[in-house]
Amino acid sequence: MSREPPDADMISDEELTELLADAEGATPLEIERGAAKLDIAPPERATIVDVDKAQLPDDEGRGGKIHDQ
Repeated sequence: MSREPPDADMISDEELTELLADAEGATPLEIERGAAKLDIAPPERATIVDVDKAQLPDDEGRGGKIHDQ
């Protein structure tokens, strides 16, 4: 039984941008400009959260989506 390397499913930043643009009905340039406005921390500064123990805000019956409060 062979196993694929862990990065076999990884995509490039450019591929991700194109997928997001297609999904949002935007251009890749619009996605890049929008991303530049966000404060995205690099992975080494990311906060690790145990999703099984995380306390999420109540979605008030809106189908499980979490909304900004």
